[in-house]
Amino acid sequence: MAKTTSPKKRDVTREKILYAALKLFQEMGFEKTTMRAIADECGLTPGATYYHFSYKEELVLEFYRKTSMEAIEHNQLIVLESEDFKYRYKAMVNFKFEQLLPYRELVHVLAGGAGDMQNPMSPFSAHSSEIRNDAIQMIEDVVEGSTIKVSTVLRPHLPKILWLYMMGIIFFWSNDQSEGQHRSTKLLDLSLELVLRLLQVSNLPLLGGISTKAVQILNLVESCTQTDLLEEEQSNG
Repeated sequence: MAKTTSPKKRDVTREKILYAALKLFQEMGFEKTTMRAIADECGLTPGATYYHFSYKEELVLEFYRKTSMEAIEHNQLIVLESEDFKYRYKAMVNFKFEQLLPYRELVHVLAGGAGDMQNPMSPFSAHSSEIRNDAIQMIEDVVEGSTIKVSTVLRPHLPKILWLYMMGIIFFWSNDQSEGQHRSTKLLDLSLELVLRLLQVSNLPLLGGISTKAVQILNLVESCTQTDLLEEEQSNG
């Protein structure tokens, strides 16, 4: 019989702090929640809490990291179920909806500051680059071996483009007040059809210039986070 290994005490404590923080973020709001309140909620001293997380933003990054790893694990099952790209992508996004639903109020608050790339909690910041890269790789797994057809110019950049698209869908979902967020489901269905058609026509020779321009725009947007990372490395050096 295989021997089961118990989780390390450090990991158990970190998870305890994380879920206490998420509970308070939902109830009190991110700004009003203090590290002392988080320590009280999980029955630890402030010093013990600070030992694991130096500030509130680290807890949000841990939340991103945990949900990212869960999504990657689930995505491995999705890609085995079908080679149809539309099925894979919709299944991936719908899993994110289900996964984030208990924390939708928090996601709504975080989405409001997502455009500030200096904010460590932004999905576009240098601090979240590892988590962002993992999410882009997850989308690469969705694309690879699927039925999607796209120009050779766009193909290397497609996972990043589709990640930006997913961020937009999740932003809409976090603000969606319709029952069961059904408008978000409808938006995903309609917009994905459009995205697929645009990607399909990117194969046409006459539209090669458009693909090149799309890549240039993507590189320009991406350079913002790269600049932030470079400045951070220089300041630490």
